[in-house]
Amino acid sequence: MAAKSWTYTLEDKRSDCNDAFHRARAYHGKLREICQYYMPHRLPTYDRAGENGQISEGDKRTDVLFDATGPASAASFAANMQADWMPAFEQFFKLESGPNWPAPAEQVAERNRGLQAVTDLAHALMPRIRLNANEMFYDLFAGTGAMFIDAGDKKRQPVTASAVPMFEMAMDVGPDGQHDRWFWKRRHRNRHIEQLWDGDVTIGDTLARKIKGDRNGLTDIVQYTYWNAREGRFDFIAWAEGEKEPLKTNHFRSSPWVTPRLFVSPGSVFGWGFGDIGLPFVKTVNKARELALRAGVFALLGIWMRRHDGVFNPDTAVMSPGAMWKVADTGGARGASIARLPIPQNFDVSSIIINDEREQIRRVTLDDELPELTDRVRSPTEIAGRMRRYDRNRGGATVRLAYELITPMARRVVDIIESHGLLPTRLEIDDILTMATVTSPAAAAQKSGKVDRTVAWMQMTIGLFGPQALAMAAEIEGLIPELGRWLGVEEKWIRSNVDKKALQQAVAQMIALMQAA
Repeated sequence: MAAKSWTYTLEDKRSDCNDAFHRARAYHGKLREICQYYMPHRLPTYDRAGENGQISEGDKRTDVLFDATGPASAASFAANMQADWMPAFEQFFKLESGPNWPAPAEQVAERNRGLQAVTDLAHALMPRIRLNANEMFYDLFAGTGAMFIDAGDKKRQPVTASAVPMFEMAMDVGPDGQHDRWFWKRRHRNRHIEQLWDGDVTIGDTLARKIKGDRNGLTDIVQYTYWNAREGRFDFIAWAEGEKEPLKTNHFRSSPWVTPRLFVSPGSVFGWGFGDIGLPFVKTVNKARELALRAGVFALLGIWMRRHDGVFNPDTAVMSPGAMWKVADTGGARGASIARLPIPQNFDVSSIIINDEREQIRRVTLDDELPELTDRVRSPTEIAGRMRRYDRNRGGATVRLAYELITPMARRVVDIIESHGLLPTRLEIDDILTMATVTSPAAAAQKSGKVDRTVAWMQMTIGLFGPQALAMAAEIEGLIPELGRWLGVEEKWIRSNVDKKALQQAVAQMIALMQAA
């Protein structure tokens, strides 16, 4: 029987979008509570978050915050993530030959030097990605972050990036169970729709009338990216709500989406993070501090009673500091004209709870894992110890972040560079012929154990048997460059075998001339 042709209509895509956003409501609800206590500035607004917007730009966002431990932990997490994975003014990945590159070792080293030039170019074109990474890491604190990377103007800004709020996002898995479907819904001004994608949009008749009739109105625009297994590429389609024709279609060799997750439960598309773990403690310390502040105000101002000929009505008595209640009597023989109502003036519970809860928050959000790093240059021992604890406390999240954050980011940037014609040859990061090796401090720490064991073995050999034994037992000429690669040293600073032979010949000639003289 002949295979049926596969069709994926616009109506099918709309249906998948609606289903994905329906399933994402549970995560959005949890995310809203996390943002309320950790990141109130990330709460969605009506203009930007579609159906999830509940507040306007001028609404108050910090009414429930009485303690800064939660927001400080979120800011510390975002800063530490940027320093550990995408440090400023440093390269955090490098391109090198994959395990199946069919060439001798000398040619592999020479190719890696050429790939280093591509690595340098890729990092030079990533300022927008670095700037938006901090926003993405704030969302990652709750469990999942999102960044959309696209090609820009070749001369002005070749690579563009947008940190997409998770309130505007929905994700899903494809038929094969892979995490390869992304939905982005955002409300746009009608008069701005024609300017999307540099004006390369198709405006239908219904939308054209809507834009003409209400230029300042709002319309939901959905951007959907998914893996097309039949064509072996990622397809992109955008449509306006209520339109029968798409606004924009495109396809990419690599996914424009980078959606790292901290921890993922089986069957879940979204991740969960430290903000979720520490939420009970943040809510507790906020309530305790709120009560402590209220008790302090009552202790200072109190609640006062004043005589009144009528009958005291508790329904109209205001429970606020400085309030005055009208009562029939304030004491014996009708009492004084004004008297203070006895209330507790100490709040001992707060001193018991607040400090303990703050410690719990810092512990579960890893805000106090090591002392502050004040030196510009970090010692290898400090980096190794810091990153071993980093990986142990994060329960293996380091591996997930390497494959969901750095690798797809490197693949996407290289594809954009090639699409601009900035590479002399076709280059594809497939992890077979060419691979992107993560060199950020977080990933380098994974190899710190291998470096420590190797150095300890070399030192033990020298200490027990002398330097000559090390030369006989270890292939020093190959081991020393490999140690540099494990530590993330750029390939251009490691001598190739050809350079070594040339240097050895030059030294031999110099010795021969000296002997002859």
